[in-house]
Amino acid sequence: MRAIIISSVSRRWRDQTGRSVSPEIFIPIAERTGLMAELGRRILFRACLEMARWPGDPIVAVNVSAVQLRNARLVEEVKDALRISGLTATRLEIELTETADLASEDHAPAIVEAIRALGVGVALDDFGTRYSSLSLVQRLALTRLKIDKSFVRTINSTRRSLGIAQAVMNLASTYDLAVTAEGVETREQMRALAGIGCRHMQGYLFGRPYPIEVWWEKMARTQLPRGRNLASGAVTPLIHVS
Repeated sequence: MRAIIISSVSRRWRDQTGRSVSPEIFIPIAERTGLMAELGRRILFRACLEMARWPGDPIVAVNVSAVQLRNARLVEEVKDALRISGLTATRLEIELTETADLASEDHAPAIVEAIRALGVGVALDDFGTRYSSLSLVQRLALTRLKIDKSFVRTINSTRRSLGIAQAVMNLASTYDLAVTAEGVETREQMRALAGIGCRHMQGYLFGRPYPIEVWWEKMARTQLPRGRNLASGAVTPLIHVS
């Protein structure tokens, strides 16, 4: 059985010609020009408002960069987004991207702890691909690790990728963390992950990002049951496989 348990919000931007600009291009620009805090605040509020309208109790995951973690008002903004939208705190998950900035931020543990104290979940995205992964798991009050798609892509062709995924599962079990595998595109990958106990998966096998308006239409027609646990303008489903 499969159920949608998280909806992941992905930032999308269109230039003056109407073409979509990748977040990998405009997010660094927003960070350099000091616009990231305001952009992140708007995305957070919109995501909470939209998710509060959804039936059942799926979770919405919103990315927060290391730059946003330096914003002294971040915790208050999370509180405000929950209060104004009416979204229950347990239905929001903040995703942190593993970066050098995050690894070096001395105040990050306190900010994450304050967010967790609200009842909001905190996930570490792209786990194992960048900086100080194990240190971050130890320092931050996380609730979820996300296995990077680079390991999932080769999980059926190399024992190393399968071994790394298994190691992440073991580590998460030790720290009592949930695990999500990203970038699942084939049934073979799904079966390999299920074989090591990974039940939360995300990728094109289950659905592609859609504008929120289109996603509403698809949810109205979908035959997938809405789960009780977890997939930004665009929404991507995260699936529970049992």
